[in-house]
Amino acid sequence: MGRIVHFEIPSENPEKSLDFYSKTFGWKAQKWGEMDYWLFETGETKNPGINGALIKKQQHFTTVINTINIDNIEQTMESISKNGGEVISPVMDLPEVGKIAYFKDPDGNVFAVIEDAK
Repeated sequence: MGRIVHFEIPSENPEKSLDFYSKTFGWKAQKWGEMDYWLFETGETKNPGINGALIKKQQHFTTVINTINIDNIEQTMESISKNGGEVISPVMDLPEVGKIAYFKDPDGNVFAVIEDAK
């Protein structure tokens, strides 16, 4: 069963958004890699909830994106297409993290799926 494990918030103005989420909710942000991508720590791990990220708005990334953890990314991508979804990115390697890809559900909502590094 896939479970939502991460979210991404797209922003036209990342600096302004980072400031907003930090001051409003106390979230801690840390830049990840060379891209316009900041990881959010949204609370203590002992409390329910998930962490996420802030990304620069792009073509398909215009609304909040939830990431679903799955066991086999190739099978999942086939299942997405077979069941009326649309694959919108190739499978990408995230060093030391796993593999990720993005898709749209039949209503056009964008999600990501991630297969953890083994």
